[in-house]
Amino acid sequence: MIASEKEIIRRNVSGYVFKVKNKRQLDAALKLADFVIAPPEIYFEHEKVWLAPPRFGECNIPAREIYCQNVGHLMYNGNKHGGFGLNVINNEAAELLSSFGVNDITVGIEANIKDILRIKSDILTIYAYGRFPLMLTRQRLGGSLTDRTKRRFPVVENEILNSVKLSLSGKKVNADRLLLDFFDETPSEMEDILKSFRDNINMENITRGLYGI
Repeated sequence: MIASEKEIIRRNVSGYVFKVKNKRQLDAALKLADFVIAPPEIYFEHEKVWLAPPRFGECNIPAREIYCQNVGHLMYNGNKHGGFGLNVINNEAAELLSSFGVNDITVGIEANIKDILRIKSDILTIYAYGRFPLMLTRQRLGGSLTDRTKRRFPVVENEILNSVKLSLSGKKVNADRLLLDFFDETPSEMEDILKSFRDNINMENITRGLYGI
């Protein structure tokens, strides 16, 4: 069902969620971000830290906050946060997740501004920075892949990442929180990237995505 104009939800950014890969990034993120998504190998119990179970396989680490990256993660105990891997692009999907106790979601990368304006969720997050995963593989890999145009696609375990970083800095978005997904950035670079969002500064050599205004 398409929402009427009266049902359109206008949001303003009020928080930042950092997704990190290593301990140095985690330490920096605890100082810079409102919340931090961490993989099992560096996760520890902290009021800001959400556990991100692997995209494939199970995770037996108990955690109070779970970042759900596939539907199987909805079965975990703890407070659930809807990850971009759930690919929410409409209100029906948001309502279904709410029935599983998920009341904050990260919008799917394929959603456009019309989709986002009509999604009802207590807290809506947009993937605003990072090398978005383009493909998942059954086998764990490492290193990188190169296509026929010589573009390099980093590979981390089961994820083939985009050759170009996405950034919405300097672009108006309709969200409560922004997700900044860090790959190989240093703590200093993380701080600079956050500053570019807070100061509304455009970044160079990036792609812009579909869901700005």
